[in-house]
Amino acid sequence: MRILLCGVLLSSIALAGCGGKSKTTSVQTSGTSSVNPLINPDKKSDLQPAKNTSTVQRSGLFKKKIKVIPYQGIPVAQIKSVEVNDTAGGAILLATGLPTQQGSFDVRLIRTNAEPGVLHYTLNAVQPATTPQGTQRSREIQAALFLSNQDLQGINTIRVSGTANSVRARR
Repeated sequence: MRILLCGVLLSSIALAGCGGKSKTTSVQTSGTSSVNPLINPDKKSDLQPAKNTSTVQRSGLFKKKIKVIPYQGIPVAQIKSVEVNDTAGGAILLATGLPTQQGSFDVRLIRTNAEPGVLHYTLNAVQPATTPQGTQRSREIQAALFLSNQDLQGINTIRVSGTANSVRARR
């Protein structure tokens, strides 16, 4: 059994070493070094935009198909408070709401159309149907959103609305 295990281990190590490209082939075909794939010998400047690796499309036999599921959130019942906290480069909008039941999740501030000079958001959350109502404190939810100075240019009022009411905050 030991001899068989050692033989399998040695052959797998030897086989793993045979899988790479040669140094000359990879430089000629892809333009990158096989020693360090981050070094490009044909690089003309250091000011090239970086690739976004979070959106790399993978291919292969075991590739999972990505299903895009539409957002299932609905407006919360009541908006309790809206705060606008100034930060460097913009402001943080913090909205506190009160849904009808416990267990709300995936809370989002969704921008809707409004009149000039007003940013209008709706506080939405995915709300399960089979949870108890619970106390007011146990149902309270919050969502925050960063607004840049460009977003706030010409804006003097921010309004967040729910099903029953809307709350305004002035800048």
